[in-house]
Amino acid sequence: MTTLVDGHWSDTLPADDRGFLFGDHVFETMQSTGESVPLWRWHCDRLRESAELIGIDLPPAVQLEEDLDKLMSLGAGMLRLTVTRGSSASGYWVPEHITARRVLQWRPLPSDLPKLRRDGLSVHSAGLQLPPSYISPWSGLKHGNRLAQVMLAESVRRLGCQEALVYRSSGQLCESISSNVIIAKQGDLLTPEHPDVMGVGLRWLRHRGVEIKAREIDVEQVGAADEIILMNAALGPRGVSSVDGQVKRLGPVLAGFLKIWTEVLV
Repeated sequence: MTTLVDGHWSDTLPADDRGFLFGDHVFETMQSTGESVPLWRWHCDRLRESAELIGIDLPPAVQLEEDLDKLMSLGAGMLRLTVTRGSSASGYWVPEHITARRVLQWRPLPSDLPKLRRDGLSVHSAGLQLPPSYISPWSGLKHGNRLAQVMLAESVRRLGCQEALVYRSSGQLCESISSNVIIAKQGDLLTPEHPDVMGVGLRWLRHRGVEIKAREIDVEQVGAADEIILMNAALGPRGVSSVDGQVKRLGPVLAGFLKIWTEVLV
């Protein structure tokens, strides 16, 4: 078994779980060394922020940490912690008294991750665009409504690429399907001002003293970038080797990110 539901080994949820029915949940995807979750502090902070905004009462921190300890026994890998609002038979309406449900899943790291870090990723500019950030009051949160990302991932599979750069309908870069984007240009590091998810990996880099400026970035700036790095807290930094067939170099910025990422996993 590789899944805990409310602290018990199980791979099933009740059919009336609101996370299953409506995407009424928040989640975090994390890397585990098998002994610790190095960025747990940052994941916990974002989980709390997301849950507070949509009104989910998180389980006690001690329960979440006990679950982490159990699954870390499976070894190094990726952990997804999902907290749903719980079960109800009241349709969209939330009952007055409801208990959140926690689900923790383990899976191995992608077998090709070392190769992707060495050779970079081939990406394309996604045809599907996201609406402006002001359309959704939950922009930036890791909530359960991920249908756009599912459709984007399917487009990547069909095209034979490894990732996609996602733009908003305004023409501004948003993020990749599952990572924040960092653009290196003439000594500056830039990231989109309004990503769909405020990434833990990006927060952690800034905490380490890396200056990354939030800016509006358009397709011309992407084309002119010296380096493009995708960053998330589960897989770490990965360089982009080509965008829509245009070759990009894997340079010193990526090398620096990989160095400090390796340090945190020791």
